[in-house]
This record gives sequence, structure tokens and C-alpha cells, in this order.
Amino acid sequence: MEEVAAPEHRVAAARVRELMALYERNRDLIALGAYRLGQDREVDVAVARIESITRFLWQGLGETSTLGETVVALRGVAG
Repeated sequence: MEEVAAPEHRVAAARVRELMALYERNRDLIALGAYRLGQDREVDVAVARIESITRFLWQGLGETSTLGETVVALRGVAG
């Protein structure tokens, strides 16, 4: 990935992967209502951003964007 992605692109992608992993590790607690906001700051961030991340990853048929637009959006959902 280093040959095709700028450092800020790689950092944003790593952050999104981290947030997705945090959310997945806590998915059952969140779904059951056993997780309360404020228990873990990073999990709180993951919960707050998971919908944006999911929308970012979903591309509709015929929907296009440039690499630049994609990187800007990725950085936005990464925070």
C-alpha cells in the first residue's frame, strides 16, 4: 500500500480499521444494551462513527468518486 497511498491516507485507513475492530469486539454488549457510553472513550468514538464508516464503505451501483474525493471522505470518517 505504501507505493500507492500517501501517509495521511494510510493513517486514516488504519484508524477506520481500528474503529471497526473496536465496534465489532463490543457489538454484543452494544446490541444487548450492556455497554453504556462513557465506559470507554475509544469505544464511544467507534459507536459514534460506525454508521458513517458503513456509509463510506457502501458504494451504490453507478456511484463514482475520484481518489482525492475518496481520501477526503476516508479522513472524515476516521476523524
